[in-house]
Amino acid sequence: CGTNRVTGRASIADFARKGLEGSANTQRAYTTDLASFRNWCRARGIDAPLPAEPTTVAAYATELAERGRKWSTLTRHLAALSKWHQLHGPNNPVRDPRVAAVLEGIKRTKGTRQKQAPAWTLARLKAWVKALPTTTAADRRNKALLLLGFTGRFAARSWWLSTSKTCAFRRKG
Repeated sequence: CGTNRVTGRASIADFARKGLEGSANTQRAYTTDLASFRNWCRARGIDAPLPAEPTTVAAYATELAERGRKWSTLTRHLAALSKWHQLHGPNNPVRDPRVAAVLEGIKRTKGTRQKQAPAWTLARLKAWVKALPTTTAADRRNKALLLLGFTGRFAARSWWLSTSKTCAFRRKG
């Protein structure tokens, strides 16, 4: 029984490929990261970097860490390599135990903690709210919503869910 008989015009392979490719933004990020990997390889005399060898991936990750790249940047680069290998071949060097050992060493040595944004203070909120216009009804409503959201300590998502069900938004204030 052929694939096209079961699924009609679209083939399973086409859907699988589309599912693995990701969104347009993800594809752009992966393209940039893969170009970075290819350039890194060329600078070291590796003319055909893909498919990659586990030792090459481990060396690339090591150099990214030594150059001070953050853990999130490093893992995004490796995600791009991993995705390329998922789409193009059976062997994924990013999942190799040697690469995993190097990544574990990087995590232990460099850490994975992300820089946290400073907390939003009451003084900052007061200054910001004072600067907001109050000439129209919409201005006053926006100011009230902002204050209510801050004093209620609503996260953005829960605030949106609660207000979107009870507020009617129209073109005019």
